[in-house]
Amino acid sequence: MPTSYRDGDNGAAGPGPGQKIATANRYTRNNRLLEGMRFFAFDSFEGFPELKADDVHSQFRTGGRAFSLQQFHSHIQKIGVPEGSVTAVPGWFSASLAPGQDADRLVPDASLAVAWVDCDLYESTRDALPFVFRKLRPGGLVIFDDWYCFEGHPMKGEQRAVRELLEDDPAVVLVPFHRFGWHGTSFIFHHSDDPIPGGRGIAAC
Repeated sequence: MPTSYRDGDNGAAGPGPGQKIATANRYTRNNRLLEGMRFFAFDSFEGFPELKADDVHSQFRTGGRAFSLQQFHSHIQKIGVPEGSVTAVPGWFSASLAPGQDADRLVPDASLAVAWVDCDLYESTRDALPFVFRKLRPGGLVIFDDWYCFEGHPMKGEQRAVRELLEDDPAVVLVPFHRFGWHGTSFIFHHSDDPIPGGRGIAAC
């Protein structure tokens, strides 16, 4: 693991059953260089929100893939995550990830080494990204699990949300890093006026 990802916390947006959190948690427990890394999970825990026009697709439905907060905690413990090692923040991203809310107070700005965005939909990703970009440290990694959903259409889903956020904040720089599976990709995060990287953290949405 590059040194720039050793120092920081781990968070997930849209973690579902928690496999990604569990994998990252096991890795940090087996690597003394990552001791002290914190883990956060942000999700509605009610499934998908009401689908708006741009997110309507045969593979999604309102309330689909629901996984309650209790089920989440139960499942990650069953697959080896120690109790109390993951802080879960429930709620729709438009409210739960807004400035001044619990998530904003829990995660310092520029503290996340990795952010895993598993939001599927354009609306959910659009709501999550301002928080993600505010919390990622320079040189941090942002992973998009559903980059090629909607048949890879550049004006749908996660791709559209990222395109719009980059237009809104031209200081954000995303350096292409690594593709995985048929569905995902990742970027190294910077601001055009960033100092030399030096933060800590991993986050997933």
